[in-house]
Amino acid sequence: MSALPYAIPIPTDFRRPLAAAWLLFGVAALLVSGLFVLLILASRVPGLSLLFPGEDFFRLAIVVHVDFSVLIWFSTVAAMFWALATRARAPRWGWAAFGLSGLGALLVAASPFRPGAAIMSNYVPVLDNPIFLAGLALFFAGIVLAALRALVFPQPAGVSLLPGGVLRFGIQTSVLCLLVAAGSLLWTWRSIPDFLSGAPYFETLFWGSGHVLQFAWTQLMLVAWLWLAGAAGLRLPLSPRLIAGLLLAGALPAFLAVWAYLAFEVGSPQQRTFFIWQMAAGGGLSAGPIGLALLAGWWRSARGAATETRALRASQLFSILLFGVGGGLGVFAEGSH
Repeated sequence: MSALPYAIPIPTDFRRPLAAAWLLFGVAALLVSGLFVLLILASRVPGLSLLFPGEDFFRLAIVVHVDFSVLIWFSTVAAMFWALATRARAPRWGWAAFGLSGLGALLVAASPFRPGAAIMSNYVPVLDNPIFLAGLALFFAGIVLAALRALVFPQPAGVSLLPGGVLRFGIQTSVLCLLVAAGSLLWTWRSIPDFLSGAPYFETLFWGSGHVLQFAWTQLMLVAWLWLAGAAGLRLPLSPRLIAGLLLAGALPAFLAVWAYLAFEVGSPQQRTFFIWQMAAGGGLSAGPIGLALLAGWWRSARGAATETRALRASQLFSILLFGVGGGLGVFAEGSH
């Protein structure tokens, strides 16, 4: 049981404003997503609908709403974590990544006002128009650049694996998972069958990388849970070394994607099925035990909780329950719902 809190010291150099910028970027993405909800509603109001370009603006806006509320929000928060867990090196590299992603997000936000088909592909719904695709490419380029900076200039996790080192280790595993996802996307793009176009093309393009990407998000979710536990004063029944081992176990299935591309043809039913089972079998390897340990720590300290930490404990509890309910629903899902 660890006596030290799980936390990452906030740096005082350029990494602090860089991390804050990524966080504000993420918050702005949620605001833009909410704005598009209002536009979606307005596009269905008689009379007001005439103010919107094209008859399919409803579906176009839904795509941008989903991408901002999920993909862009998750990616920018990931970049915030990476900025905090790197050494104070290459500030221009870090800000260049932020600028690329920011420009890409602006193009994505502008894309529904241009003609293009809305394609509800899994993980990354898209608009088949040049502005959206250019914006998405620039945004991804910035995120990959931020991940590469975190890979090249990591802060040491520490041989003793104290709680702060465990969090940095978890963040570094998320970097590797995201880079595997980026490699999967590039491999698919280079190998995708020529006869595919439209919805089947984008569904195939993002299928493998989208599944792998979920491992990166899960690793960062666990880092956030542990950081909340430290801030709330929870004492966990697991040692930092054991938690680090669980984080490693949670990241390793992402690397099986390499075998999926070597063993199966891109877009084949065998490869699609592999990625489904990869996430089904590996998605909870670390989240399950760590979530249960956090619930045990929460239960033990719930009665004596200080008033100022109750909001932190409630946030952590409901996040764990939400993730658990979502995983449970996934077990019973059949087909694409």
